[in-house]
Parts: sequence; structure tokens; C-alpha cells
Amino acid sequence: MKQMRQLRAAMFLHDITQEEIASRWNRSTAYVNERMNARACFSVWEAYDLCRMLEIPIAEMPEYFPDKPIKEWRRTSGQA
Repeated sequence: MKQMRQLRAAMFLHDITQEEIASRWNRSTAYVNERMNARACFSVWEAYDLCRMLEIPIAEMPEYFPDKPIKEWRRTSGQA
């Protein structure tokens, strides 16, 4: 879950909460939390928007978002 740790760190540095992201996207906090815990995937638009919000260069996006299907990513990263 290295990518999500990096994303959480960037959120912490920019003082942005899951609640604020949910509000910006007109979604529930649970919706954002599912993505932060790799139970669902971020959409491309959401990934780009988070990069803008957190000042993450687009070229660094793969460092913050998994490039595999969730089941495969969780299996290879030791997640249940």
C-alpha cells in the first residue's frame, strides 16, 4: 500500500482531509475512504484532480496510484 501512504502524506502536507475531498467531488467520505483503502479505484479524473490539489506533478502520478487491478495489487502487496 505504498502508493496510498504517499498519497496520505501529501494530503497531510497540504492539510487536506478525506472530508474536504469528498465535499469537492460531491461524494461521501465513505466513497473517498474506499479508494484510499484500495477497496475501489480512483477514476482518472479523480487521480488528476488529486494531483492538482496536492501539487503532484502528473509525471509522478504512477508513484501515487497503483497501476494494477485492485485484486492483483492487493495480492502482490500483501494486502488481504
